[in-house]
Amino acid sequence: MVIAAQLEELQRKYRIMECDRKSYAEEVEAVLRKQKLQNEKLRRESQSLKAELSLEARAASASETAVASVKETQVRDLIKEVGRQIDAEKQRGEKLDARLKSLRDRSLQERKEMGGHNAPAEHTMSTDKCIKVRACSRWLRRRDSRPAAADTTTRATTPAYRRSSAGCTNL
Repeated sequence: MVIAAQLEELQRKYRIMECDRKSYAEEVEAVLRKQKLQNEKLRRESQSLKAELSLEARAASASETAVASVKETQVRDLIKEVGRQIDAEKQRGEKLDARLKSLRDRSLQERKEMGGHNAPAEHTMSTDKCIKVRACSRWLRRRDSRPAAADTTTRATTPAYRRSSAGCTNL
């Protein structure tokens, strides 16, 4: 009874762990999607700023005004800032990719340590088998301890039917 409760507790913990892992993976994927969208937005913005800068550069060369050079400087500064933001987002995405990979590896390792995907079912089957074997051996001992009836060959053949429960240590 205690083993069955422990087994149920382990199975419950395993299901909770699996749900936590899935939800974390979904969260990471959502963050990665958002970052990719933001990177794409920043790239488009950078391209438009570069185009605007090139237009401003042409205008500045045509009319060499102080306002145009200030605007050009602002646009260049903005482009540099956008470039830094893109780099920062790339680094953050790489860190999240590395963390997701380590979590997947850890999850697979824990699964291997638990005995694979079917470990709980196999453990249950092994436990059930041991219980049946012990019950059968008790029945045979009771049957052998009774006084022999008219047939004396029953006792001689009984040991061949007995099952050993030596391998059943999980009870």
